[in-house]
Amino acid sequence: MAGVAAPVALAVAVNALARPALAERYGGLRHQHFTTFRSSDGWWEFDAATSAAHPIITGFLGLSDGAIVAAGLLLSGSVLIAITLWGAVAATARRARARRSRAPRDPGVLSP
Repeated sequence: MAGVAAPVALAVAVNALARPALAERYGGLRHQHFTTFRSSDGWWEFDAATSAAHPIITGFLGLSDGAIVAAGLLLSGSVLIAITLWGAVAATARRARARRSRAPRDPGVLSP
């Protein structure tokens, strides 16, 4: 289950540590929108010169904190689906091997 929780933990760490440091380095202005009395969503805006010089970084920092966490949740869901499918395929393969090993063998036919 660590594979499922890791993307969300990474998204939280990015929002708490990496994004503020990058925004400060590039001179971003923090905007916050309070969604409820308990939570808020935030992003950074940059002047035109900084945005033109660093479009990828300023685009990333322009995404809201909620969008970053939503991407982490989407990645976690994808990991969970992949683990589930991998387990189902492995179980099917094990059952098929077990059936082949229990099947009677004809000595005149070569088995794979």
